[in-house]
Amino acid sequence: MLDIIIRNGKIVDGTGSPAFMGEIGIRGDRIVEVGRITESAVREIDATDRIVTPGFVDTHTHLDAQLFWDPYASPVCWHGSTTALIGNCSVTYAPVRPNGKDHLSGVLESVEQISVESVNAALPFNWESFSEYLTAIDNTPKGINMAAFMGHAAARVYVMGDEAIDPKRHPDDKEKKELQALLVDALEGGALGVSTSRTYTHMDPQGRPIPGTYAVEDELRAFGEVLGKHGGIFQCAARLGEGDDANHTGTQEELTWLSDISIDFDIPVVFSLFTGLDHGPHYHRMILGWADEHRARGANIRPMQNSRVGTNLFGAMNFLGVRSAAWAQFNQTPPSERMSLLENDDFCAALTNISEEAEANFAARFWTFDERNLDYRRRDEDLIANIAKANNERPMQTVVRLMKETAGQQIFVSGSNNGVYENIKDILSYEHTIPGLGDSGAHVKVMTDANLTTYLMSHWVRDTGLLTLENGVHRLTAGATDFFGLKDRGRLVPGQFADVNVIDLDNLASEMPEYVYDYPCNAGRWTQRARGYDFTICNGRVMIEDDKHTGSVNGRLLRYQQ
Repeated sequence: MLDIIIRNGKIVDGTGSPAFMGEIGIRGDRIVEVGRITESAVREIDATDRIVTPGFVDTHTHLDAQLFWDPYASPVCWHGSTTALIGNCSVTYAPVRPNGKDHLSGVLESVEQISVESVNAALPFNWESFSEYLTAIDNTPKGINMAAFMGHAAARVYVMGDEAIDPKRHPDDKEKKELQALLVDALEGGALGVSTSRTYTHMDPQGRPIPGTYAVEDELRAFGEVLGKHGGIFQCAARLGEGDDANHTGTQEELTWLSDISIDFDIPVVFSLFTGLDHGPHYHRMILGWADEHRARGANIRPMQNSRVGTNLFGAMNFLGVRSAAWAQFNQTPPSERMSLLENDDFCAALTNISEEAEANFAARFWTFDERNLDYRRRDEDLIANIAKANNERPMQTVVRLMKETAGQQIFVSGSNNGVYENIKDILSYEHTIPGLGDSGAHVKVMTDANLTTYLMSHWVRDTGLLTLENGVHRLTAGATDFFGLKDRGRLVPGQFADVNVIDLDNLASEMPEYVYDYPCNAGRWTQRARGYDFTICNGRVMIEDDKHTGSVNGRLLRYQQ
């Protein structure tokens, strides 16, 4: 007898092959039959009018700390993901010296806005090496599967101490060997590879670029040498467009050395494709063209991009980034008491009393966000400046009025990286792009972008047809597991682990973001649920049923396999 049979579904098996009607049989943690199944099962799931897919892979998260207090890995779990990759962007909680946890926690807070108080309250820090950290993850109950990169910044601090931050200080031969040894330890423990950051936007608590930002090619190639011998992936938050000249020489050089590492050591390289409004409308196309040139000479190099416009969220629930004494008082008031402040006319007048320059700047950069905006396309009519003009009021009067009318629930949004819809469309159309950069677990006070899987399937597959059903699913499943060395996952075929979604594609959608206080020390964060996931199964057990979590914690630590 089987444990689970999924019947009558449209199977999209993750390989990119055409979808087909069929049945899936699960016994224990594995898929054992696909096709026509005559055997009975403990539980049968009727997937009529549903698509059946492998569990999705969220390829870029920062759940490194959250997984120790939130076994469900929300909001990733709500969006069909059964696997999440952590340890990205060079910042990890290991390797760490016995007296070094505060420094690493501070860096994570500066770079990814992960609360130090929450981290120090919940993380046991009963590890020193990265392999010991992986053991701690392995021993921690998990609702989904986790796989991890070792962070370059943490390794550099471990070897070089305080000098790791010095942009002119580079490791000597002995230190390079020590860095390599740390990576060997991580890989032998099952790490996916190493992550590094080159972008100046990743700062430490003192406002300095994090360790490794200025690493010379020789130091980075030392990691490539280890990866080439032991197997693994090189992940990079690349320096794209930062301090570039008119010919984008810096960006071209960045892609060249990344590609050289891939070619010389025969390793996969993935880089975060950050683009901003100031880079020009065709900047991302040039990057994709240069990537193609390097791929033509043998580089296994691939860009990573979110499936939707990056969005920062603000309002009465968290804070509004307006600099004035009144707004500082408002933001520092407990959320439960903020509405009473809005009932005071004198205080509301003080909130609107900011400089003309600051008001104009805010009005030009912020939009309203509600149920109508869940396609994440910023419309002119939702720009604060235009709403204010239409209502014959000043922009800050508009903001305060909307906060009062919605009992503090009005959300205001501003752009972040990758903030242009058409650019996202172009980048996702590129066949080698890996969907990712949802950053779940990071920037939680201003962002919740983990719905990238739901958005890709609902918007780019169903609504626009930019991606076929088969290609969209492949990007989120086997396309990811193959690249990141996660064998036996990502396909609905016998012998694979039973990570499975049953999805009501016609009704698949993201819910409105919510601001909740469920982190340790009552810290707040944005989260976002979805609807349309009838079932999500992780390692053979139902994790999500009718969009609700069952309480199952059947996830595992996944180790890199060549």
